[in-house]
Amino acid sequence: MRSKRRGKQVIKEVVKKTSPLDPLKDEFLVLQPAIQELKEKLKTEKKKMSAIFTKVRKHMESEQLNEIQFCGFTFKLSMKEHCPFNEKNLEEVLEDKAILEKYKERYTKSKVSFGMAKSD
Repeated sequence: MRSKRRGKQVIKEVVKKTSPLDPLKDEFLVLQPAIQELKEKLKTEKKKMSAIFTKVRKHMESEQLNEIQFCGFTFKLSMKEHCPFNEKNLEEVLEDKAILEKYKERYTKSKVSFGMAKSD
């Protein structure tokens, strides 16, 4: 913004700066409603699919089936073990905190994250 003085009156001129992103603004704004509409439709369809999955799983459990072919897809029921390793769990069991620090120093990685959120 620049200011010019004319007598006692100050006139402010707005100097619009251009950005290399300016040509993308219109396309970006046009795409947003279309994307939201598709997301809502996908969410609805996923709910329907989830209901089908639940019925297939209940059928498999009631019939004690480990595997079933259905509409060209193979559904499997299996027992899996999962042992999550995270900082909080390790802190609870490790007596020597230096081990955790050494682990973090060796295996911690940094990365650039890029995201988008709607501004108010």
